[in-house]
Amino acid sequence: PQDTHTNDVICEKHTDTQNKLQSIVNGLFPKGSKAVLPKNVSSGVFVKLIQFIAQEKLDFAMTEIIFDLLGVNRLPKPRMNIGLCAFLLIAHGLQQRDGEPPMPQEQSGTHNYHYYYSGQLQPHRMGYVRRSFHGTTLDDALCERLGIQPYLTPVRKAFEAILRLLDVHVCRNMMPPKQNVAVRDVEEPLS
Repeated sequence: PQDTHTNDVICEKHTDTQNKLQSIVNGLFPKGSKAVLPKNVSSGVFVKLIQFIAQEKLDFAMTEIIFDLLGVNRLPKPRMNIGLCAFLLIAHGLQQRDGEPPMPQEQSGTHNYHYYYSGQLQPHRMGYVRRSFHGTTLDDALCERLGIQPYLTPVRKAFEAILRLLDVHVCRNMMPPKQNVAVRDVEEPLS
């Protein structure tokens, strides 16, 4: 079934694909909401879904999903987490040339709800699998090579804003020294 859906997306008109993806995204990540739907699914499933979409529609995944999830004028922690993780997973996949990502499926770390003999709905948490990325800094040259350079500045700005919000909430400085976080717009003249 995965190949059939992928072929449908590849072979149909651009506007049809955009409309279908937009309706899926609006259902999972409602505009103006701090939460994602369904709420009982781990963020890893959403991250993998965004990675899957980015395989065929990178610009859509970045501009319509990740940039929206990284909106920092409010503090929607689950959305920011999904947005940052998805961006890092996409960049890592492009760097490793992983090929086509698998379709997201229920996996370790998700909450599965089971009825026990008592008749009550209780969460059952299975083992949690965490994936980490080590070693490579996402600098301008690497992002240019991976084809994600146009998205790096907005993601950096969002990450910097997240760190500033954390400074206030955690009551300690999360920002690195100023010389390391200087993010300039492309149009801004260097002085």
